[in-house]
Amino acid sequence: MVLVGGGHAMLPTLVAAAAWREDGLAVTLVNDHRYLYYSGMVPEFLGGVYREDEVRIDLADLCRRQGIAFVEAAATRLDSAQRVVYTAEGTPLPYDLAAFDIGARNPCVADGAIRTKPLHHVTRLGALLADLEAGRRSSLRLLIAGGGAAGVEVALNLSARFAGPDRPPLHLTVVEATDRLLPAFPETMSSYATDVLRHRGVTVLPDERIVNLTPGEAVLECRGPVPVDAALWATGTVGPALFREAGLPCDPRGFLRVRPTLQSPADPRLFAAGDCAVVQGYEHLPRVGVHAVKQGPTLRDNLYRTARLLQRGRPLAG
Repeated sequence: MVLVGGGHAMLPTLVAAAAWREDGLAVTLVNDHRYLYYSGMVPEFLGGVYREDEVRIDLADLCRRQGIAFVEAAATRLDSAQRVVYTAEGTPLPYDLAAFDIGARNPCVADGAIRTKPLHHVTRLGALLADLEAGRRSSLRLLIAGGGAAGVEVALNLSARFAGPDRPPLHLTVVEATDRLLPAFPETMSSYATDVLRHRGVTVLPDERIVNLTPGEAVLECRGPVPVDAALWATGTVGPALFREAGLPCDPRGFLRVRPTLQSPADPRLFAAGDCAVVQGYEHLPRVGVHAVKQGPTLRDNLYRTARLLQRGRPLAG
């Protein structure tokens, strides 16, 4: 069994895998980073509420304790016909059963910007904020691209952390392409968030886009060049490319289509959960960590049942 991605939905499977060894199941986890960062706590980590070690799980250590082989590498190619996952280095990982929980990706990220997907990239911003807090830099000009839920939550946490005359100067700007922040939420919520941020000195720019980003400067569509030290990219998500490249059924944004069992309709040996998947009947479910967490027990139970069917030579539905 090859588990691709140690996301929120994969945790129950990783915990159960130790007992599965008694049934002859060999489990491998391949993940592009040693740590899983919990999405619900990362904005508060950036806001100074939590330490970094409080918002992450050490996947390598968890795998060691559970008897799981851990491969720290990005999975970049899938051959479902041959049942092989390939890492970015070209290492083949053959499987009898595979499950994906690799999250989503930021589209069209400008060179040099800090990604919000996968989440471990935001530690780059965490390091800059720590330097500002400790006096290792005199100020920080931060541009947040995207005024949706992720961008606004980060902006609220950062503006609270550095509020007050005795705090290091954080110059924060939020750019949103639509006519208001939080466009998917009620206008009252949008207005409230905008008022709070502006009261804290945050520059909020609706109806604006970033057309170019270079070290030290961002060029905005309407306002032209503005000085920046860092840019955080929070402009929505798309699915990982490897599903579509493998010829598997995906929705228009590239998320793998799965049944309520979390199995691909094209291959009952292939499972997916969390942000990388779209579940039949729940296509409009927001991609937030709580839903991935709820999918975890279903993924664990159905993986185990399917593995036992394969061991007994029983046919798989679909």
